[in-house]
Amino acid sequence: MSSLLRGAFFALVEDSHSGHFFVPDDPFRAAGGDAGLIGREAFESSGGEVRVSGLFDDLDRLDLGAHVRRWSASEIRAAEGDASQWMAAAQQFAARLQADGVGMSDEQWRAASRAWTALLAAAERSTGAQSNEWLMRDLWLRASLLKSVGPRLDVPLLDEGPVLERALNAMPMTSEAAAELVPGWRDLEREQILELRTTRRLLAPARLVESLFVDHPRRGEYEVWRELAERLP
Repeated sequence: MSSLLRGAFFALVEDSHSGHFFVPDDPFRAAGGDAGLIGREAFESSGGEVRVSGLFDDLDRLDLGAHVRRWSASEIRAAEGDASQWMAAAQQFAARLQADGVGMSDEQWRAASRAWTALLAAAERSTGAQSNEWLMRDLWLRASLLKSVGPRLDVPLLDEGPVLERALNAMPMTSEAAAELVPGWRDLEREQILELRTTRRLLAPARLVESLFVDHPRRGEYEVWRELAERLP
């Protein structure tokens, strides 16, 4: 992925006014035509050829629009990398969303949501679940954005439901089984202790925004797990 590729790799079109490359119908470009949102990305025009940095190059230099475009490319679905590279990509993209997401339009948020989901899906396909690494990054980002931006209808990343639902769906055991283990957790096998601690980790992002779950149909299930988690170290 570090070789020189042409703009067709990311389905780019050159803007004759700014000289930047963009994806047609890119909502980040359409919003006011601000070239600043397009700049500082890993694309350079030289002699009619677009030089594309390696997939994981210059992650800390990409602005939010550039992250969205990079991880929205259809080729990302087959991209390869080691776990540390995908972690760095997710960390940098999440940081941009947290720092620069306020004020984005719903259309921009939807584009960012698709790119974020594509990045995590590619990371998991390439490296495996990594002990819920990609799930936890998703849950924490969603919870953080719900705190700073607030929920929005029809914007996947700003939908509070998945923060609760995905955590509950990933529980390594039933709440009934956990209730039997919690009182004597100190005497359990290491594997069982780790599973109990996983339940607490999964619930942590939801607890950050639990006021949003008042009317959620699985609120009762969440409350049971929260009470159990409070009894764990």
